[in-house]
Amino acid sequence: MHWKKANAELRCEEEVNLRLKVQHRKLQEIVDELEIRLDQAKDQTKQVQLHQYDTCASINSMHTQIRETNARLKGLGKRIDLQRAKNKADQAEVAHRKEGLDKLLKNLHDNIDALESIVKEWKSMRSEEDRNTCMVANSTHAQPNS
Repeated sequence: MHWKKANAELRCEEEVNLRLKVQHRKLQEIVDELEIRLDQAKDQTKQVQLHQYDTCASINSMHTQIRETNARLKGLGKRIDLQRAKNKADQAEVAHRKEGLDKLLKNLHDNIDALESIVKEWKSMRSEEDRNTCMVANSTHAQPNS
């Protein structure tokens, strides 16, 4: 009986060992699967990090471009302000010159009017003088014949 008991215990131990080996194999498969998933997760993490790095580089590049554009716009704004100031000064100069030209034109018209008046007066005097000369000439020519 002792031998049967030992044999039963041995069979029981072998069954336990067999079950343990099966469980160990299943656990090893699970561990292998988890290691594969871990490696995949690490690869995905690296890809995400690379994508984030590329995204950050792109954002930094865009930010630099925006700063450069803002600087150019600021410079353009200053140039526009300077041009506006120059335009106002030019407009003031043009208005001043126009005012001067208007005065000159008025003086010219006044001088033309004065000259026309002088010419009229001269013509009137000239015609009177011509008539007087004609009268004198007629009277001079008429006297010797009489």
